[in-house]
Amino acid sequence: MRKQSPARELGPVWRASENPSSLLLLGELLCSRRLLATAACSCARTVVELLSTENQDALSALEVAEGWTRGEVADAVATESMERTWDRRAAAEHARGPIRASAEAIAWAAQAAAVSAEYANAAGKAAVHAAAARAATGRTARERTDLYAQSMRELADLVRKVLSCPSLDALIEAARAPRP
Repeated sequence: MRKQSPARELGPVWRASENPSSLLLLGELLCSRRLLATAACSCARTVVELLSTENQDALSALEVAEGWTRGEVADAVATESMERTWDRRAAAEHARGPIRASAEAIAWAAQAAAVSAEYANAAGKAAVHAAAARAATGRTARERTDLYAQSMRELADLVRKVLSCPSLDALIEAARAPRP
């Protein structure tokens, strides 16, 4: 983030970042855990179609996490779902490419919705694994590299859209204001 804003201003970083994980960590300063988990779920939702039919349990974990973000699911239920998701993901360790990365994106999104001290980090990992899942669909190394960069930009835009809140906008404006 320092490269994007050597003067340590948040506004330029927020507007220019192509890294959804960095945006989620920045969002932790002002946004609620539920909002960060909503962004993580939104990123994970972009790769659901890449899951294998045997791994549709991950979809139910994502739905539980999304329910938690709306206040429809208790913390204990979200935590239990997250634990089951990690167990299933570990069982699918042999999977490669988009299937494995999609399952990991959903597992991290589920963790962001569970009781966790590092929920912003979990949300960021959900976004990065979603980008990796999308990139893994490429046929050549160059295509995968391009897909990853494109996915990171698209997910950063998605995170900005989900986390766009008056307090963040106010903070950016306050950073622009001259100081006495």
